[in-house]
Amino acid sequence: MPDFYELLGLNNAATAAEIRTAYRRLALRWHPDRNPGDAAAEEHFKRLNDAYQVLGDPERRRQYDVLRWYAALGQAPPVITPRRDPAYRPRPGATTHRPSPLNDPPLPESRLWMRWLLTFVIGIGLAVLAKAPIDRWHGVREFRQAERRLAEGDTTEALYQLSEAIFHQPEYAEAYRLRGELLRHQVGSEQLAYQDLNAALKLAEHDLDAELRLNLGLCCLKIGRAAEAETHLTRALHLESAFVRAYLARGLARLQQRNTGGACQDWQSAERLGETAARELVETYCR
Repeated sequence: MPDFYELLGLNNAATAAEIRTAYRRLALRWHPDRNPGDAAAEEHFKRLNDAYQVLGDPERRRQYDVLRWYAALGQAPPVITPRRDPAYRPRPGATTHRPSPLNDPPLPESRLWMRWLLTFVIGIGLAVLAKAPIDRWHGVREFRQAERRLAEGDTTEALYQLSEAIFHQPEYAEAYRLRGELLRHQVGSEQLAYQDLNAALKLAEHDLDAELRLNLGLCCLKIGRAAEAETHLTRALHLESAFVRAYLARGLARLQQRNTGGACQDWQSAERLGETAARELVETYCR
């Protein structure tokens, strides 16, 4: 059998890179374009190609090395026949040949890459699809833990859990609202509370929460946004016409805007609803 290693000027321990380099060097030398009309050069070039086709493929090279070793010993390679159950009898008309995937030719490298790429893309797609429900689950779990910490009186841990809930679920309106109320009532950070309550209002499915509007209006009063406070408090009164605290707060917002008449109307409405604090404001500013 032909010695492909000798043809390429290599030994059987040559690496894949050495085989590729030797083939390119010799192919360039014996190429028919460089040896026009030379039949011997053309034949030698064909043998070089045959050698590289075998040695350049790891599986074909392994098989060639086995055959070369037996040829050097002057022996034929053993033929392995599968063991068959003596009691086995094929059905009439059925084929006795059962192809084995081990005997199939290896897939081309391009098809292997396509298979790996498809597997990678499918894996990424499944991970993306699974991320949203997992994040929602984490958000709800952290929110429930925050409620338990709050019931135990641990405000600091509750704030941490609410921040975790918002991290996992950035559109969690209830988490924004509860954190905003804690920041306002327990921490006294009106600016941060305003940001959270405003986010809760934007993420709410329906603008039907008068208490949320009241808290936003009170935050606006604290940070000097009297006109915005009046807008929120007017909406709260539209949702709940007998909302005494909203009348008191809107009166203060109007007073900050030098609308004493409007402020007095709000406080008088609160007084009629039984709010005693409104009576003092009426007596102070409206007489």
